[in-house]
Amino acid sequence: MAAIGVVGEILLTLGLVILLFVLFEIFGSAYIAGKHQATLRSSLTPSIHKTAKPIVITHAPVPAPALTTPTPSGGTPIAILTIPEIGLNTVVIQGAGTLPLERGPGHYPLTSMPGQAGNVAIAGHRTTWGRPFYNLDRLHAGSKITLASPQGSFTYEVRKLYVVDPNDGRVLEPTARPSLTLTTCNPRFSASTRLVARAVMVGSSLTPADKVIWPKSAKPEPPPDPTPAWILGIVSLLVIATALVLARLLRRGWIVLLVGIPASIVVLMFFFAAVTPFLPANL
Repeated sequence: MAAIGVVGEILLTLGLVILLFVLFEIFGSAYIAGKHQATLRSSLTPSIHKTAKPIVITHAPVPAPALTTPTPSGGTPIAILTIPEIGLNTVVIQGAGTLPLERGPGHYPLTSMPGQAGNVAIAGHRTTWGRPFYNLDRLHAGSKITLASPQGSFTYEVRKLYVVDPNDGRVLEPTARPSLTLTTCNPRFSASTRLVARAVMVGSSLTPADKVIWPKSAKPEPPPDPTPAWILGIVSLLVIATALVLARLLRRGWIVLLVGIPASIVVLMFFFAAVTPFLPANL
């Protein structure tokens, strides 16, 4: 019977750890992403020139401006993405790897910059890290999307939504017409496919060349290191195991749990943060 009790406690603890991980991915990651967004926005907003020139919306092809600014380094805020139809207003950063996407939607470095000819491709999380693309599936042909960058404001109109295999790189290929491609995991809470929204440029308003000021480039993001995750995982296991063992051995085990449970949760939060960079990049 004692063995059954121990197994039961282990299974209960495992279930609670999984529940805490899910809560961290939904709420904890959103809080962290929000802090990053506030910092990025304060850095980028002064660089966006508020021109009085109206954006002309037209259904005819709009020539893309010739933008020659060097590509910013990874982690640098490059534009503010606005989609009124789904209430989205978020900062886009350079880079579409795991770490950049924890801060906001990320621009694929090998695709065109906002406003340039070709295909501007941006990835974003669907259910974690602030879930900026959670409602991307609500867009439809005709939905408007705006990218405001230091070089101008560019308006795109959605042409279609479709689903592709996660490894289908064709959505990032150059296009003949200035286009915008948004990608995210599909369905929600899964990375089995990719939801793609393809839009074309229908309007632009350029910032005068002498007023274009880019925010200071961020330091390149280092690749994620699994070592902290392993260390924190072992520490978490030791803290939880120690609390459970002492709670069973001591007469006033509930006192141990009062201290051990909060300590375990704190350590687990750091462990979860170290593990998430190894999850699918735009889940």
